[in-house]
Amino acid sequence: MPAYYISLSGDPAADGLSEMNPWPFAKLASFRPEPGDVVRLQAGSVFPGQINWYGQSIGDSARPILLDRYGAVAAPNPVIASPDDAAGFACNGPGGVHIGAIRFQGRCISRNDVDGVHITGADETPARNIKLTGTEMTGYTRSGLYIYLARGVILDDVRFWENGKSTYLWTVDGLTVLGGEGRDNDFTWSFPSDGGNVGQGLSIGDSRDVLVSGFTARRNGIRVGGGGAAGLSFQDCDRVRVADCVAEGNGDADPSTGDGQGIILYGCQASVVEYCRATGNLHGGFSLFNDPYVREVRRCVIRHCVAERNVVDLAVVGNVRDCRVTWNRFFTSREDGQYRKAFDVANAVGTDRRLGVEVWGNEFRGEGDAILLEAVPGLAGMQGLTTNVWAADSPVFAVRGRDFSKL
Repeated sequence: MPAYYISLSGDPAADGLSEMNPWPFAKLASFRPEPGDVVRLQAGSVFPGQINWYGQSIGDSARPILLDRYGAVAAPNPVIASPDDAAGFACNGPGGVHIGAIRFQGRCISRNDVDGVHITGADETPARNIKLTGTEMTGYTRSGLYIYLARGVILDDVRFWENGKSTYLWTVDGLTVLGGEGRDNDFTWSFPSDGGNVGQGLSIGDSRDVLVSGFTARRNGIRVGGGGAAGLSFQDCDRVRVADCVAEGNGDADPSTGDGQGIILYGCQASVVEYCRATGNLHGGFSLFNDPYVREVRRCVIRHCVAERNVVDLAVVGNVRDCRVTWNRFFTSREDGQYRKAFDVANAVGTDRRLGVEVWGNEFRGEGDAILLEAVPGLAGMQGLTTNVWAADSPVFAVRGRDFSKL
């Protein structure tokens, strides 16, 4: 299939089929890609405008459309500078799309629902074979990347910064995230958010068979409040595996929200977090979380992780059942005159009013409270506490006022 070249010096009368005869960027407004077509933007260039293929049937799962760069290897990635309050790239339908090393730069003036790259299925048919490699997104009020209703999505070394949140990935099954970074995503504009849940380094919901490996989330949500701030957030997902990820310094500027999770499994089931690090987050380092808005957390595991200097290194909240927390290291400290907690369990109410989580083989160490259990109706479901190492300098172990230090 043909490759079309785009340059600032392009000629609309050219055929666009070579670097010597490129099109201008404006030509893409009327271009209707066929399955397998390739569009290449010249490296080192800034292209004002957007690519809007929404409402068109483009590509297919076997022959995706490719949007990528060309030119000197050392040249900066080409930039698509979106119009005010507009996406940089938008498409929908069942066809496949691959996007390479291109930066999408937003300029949002008055709207709070703008995405850098916006991809959806159509008519209840999921988009398939979506891949982003080395892509960058910044300056969009809702998210850098919005994908809804898709199957078979790969994000390889994709980077997001200074968006409302990095991603809105919803109903995306068969999702793989390899490397990449989400940093400084929060609601920095002067108008209010569209319902909160901003300031997230990676946000995935209602999805199944998800792998996230080597992703880093830093300083998301710390400048502007709004609720939902987190490094890596998974909501109502099944069969998630999170490995070798880092969540550092994430939190909500409004302390009354209690938000600021490092890595949170919110209403998730049959999922694993392993070999990850959570440091300096303004609430939970690692969280198993349920509330009335999501289903119970079941069959989830947190293992071989490290948490340090979070307000709460490990938080277990709500209806949490058949879960395990094993072979982790939690290091608490006293900062700004306040004790931090290694382990906080609150409002755990299962159908039998017992907490269904095993906590064993972990190391709890530091200046703060090694464990604090609040409002737990029953403890019979909590197993393995005597197998942990408790080494707090100023230990305060309490279960609703009951001495817990001899366990």
